[in-house]
Amino acid sequence: MLAGLSRSKVSYEQLYELFPVIAPLPAIQKDPSADPLVRLCDAGFAYKPAHMVFDHVNLSVSQGEKIVIEGESGKGKSTLMKVIAGLYAPAKGTIFYKDPLSISYVPQDPSLFTGTILENIRMGNGCADKQAIEEAAEKAGLHEWIENLPHGYDTHLDVLGKQNLSQGQMQRIAIARALLRKADLYLFDEITSALDPVTENKILDTIESLDGAVLLISHKENVLARFDRKIRI
Repeated sequence: MLAGLSRSKVSYEQLYELFPVIAPLPAIQKDPSADPLVRLCDAGFAYKPAHMVFDHVNLSVSQGEKIVIEGESGKGKSTLMKVIAGLYAPAKGTIFYKDPLSISYVPQDPSLFTGTILENIRMGNGCADKQAIEEAAEKAGLHEWIENLPHGYDTHLDVLGKQNLSQGQMQRIAIARALLRKADLYLFDEITSALDPVTENKILDTIESLDGAVLLISHKENVLARFDRKIRI
């Protein structure tokens, strides 16, 4: 273990010399009095210089709003979500956040971790009790399935978090984790892509009932029809 830490330290020091220290980005600003929750002003992002994934995006999200983002594949919808989530910094423009602001983000291909189903859901809120976890699982359409497993919520997942799980089950565990957080803003990226129609409608009912604001990426007509505000990228 000590040998591994020593190698990691050397690797970090070598990488640190290659990259400049990045100062706080003026493109991201927090304001306790900000309204709406998030506001993008002429925002753009590029993985490579001069190749913008999206550009000139102006978007505001207020408390409780439910917004669906649509558009063709490759237009930057998922990248936009990651920028709003704070995983990427915008290449241009400015993002204003209300401070404090809690965000729950569920990507299309969520990651699960070594441990039990209960532990994976509880990652959304480390202080949550069993009842709160079960309620989040019920809202995500998972509780009955979990209860029918031989070890229930104590069912252990393998190192990849994919032991005997379908893509839809993985998505629902990630959704339950996000719901447990009780965030101000939920970011959902194609989270119903692997769900059957009955489960999908249950998830959408849950999303519509959330107190927090929601940004949802989808290309499904039945999903788009349930949202009043739509933004095309």
